[in-house]
Amino acid sequence: MSLLAGESIRHTFVPEQGSVPGPIVEGRMLVLTNQRIMAFGQRDGLRETVLMPLEEVKAVAVVAGRRGKGTLFQGGLMVVAAVFFYVLLAYWLTGRIDGPTVPIIRMDLVAFVVFLAVLTSVAMMAQVYFGKPDGEVTFQGDGVKLMFPFRGEPAENDMHAVVNASFAARQSVVAGSKLTAD
Repeated sequence: MSLLAGESIRHTFVPEQGSVPGPIVEGRMLVLTNQRIMAFGQRDGLRETVLMPLEEVKAVAVVAGRRGKGTLFQGGLMVVAAVFFYVLLAYWLTGRIDGPTVPIIRMDLVAFVVFLAVLTSVAMMAQVYFGKPDGEVTFQGDGVKLMFPFRGEPAENDMHAVVNASFAARQSVVAGSKLTAD
């Protein structure tokens, strides 16, 4: 995509890395110029390009996930409770009740199912707490909506800088068009 006359790139944004020094060859990318917002990506195997003039931007919504210490504490308590439940079922209850066993590992079926549930909950907690939070920015205009994802806190901070720069560029474009119209 070529730039218009007098147009210059202000920010280049990639979902996983945040702001990058220049355009990339492949993958999703959001480019802010002094006249337009351009989003490049793929949908259904086809390359997609969305262009939005800065004058059209009426609102921007940034949605991002946050993690607090309370949710980590709650998740830890859930894992401790699951391990306690596993120990209760695996060693006390299964010795008193004769039930089916898993043949290869010679473990009671109920205890094995609870063990798998504990492992699954630990894996899900690790994914939630140690993965990068996802987010999305939505540029809204008159009948136009441009959505772009991002991943991680550095990318979120960079996205806020892009949003602020887009509003500053929009103000200069709108002020420039009002000055030339008079």
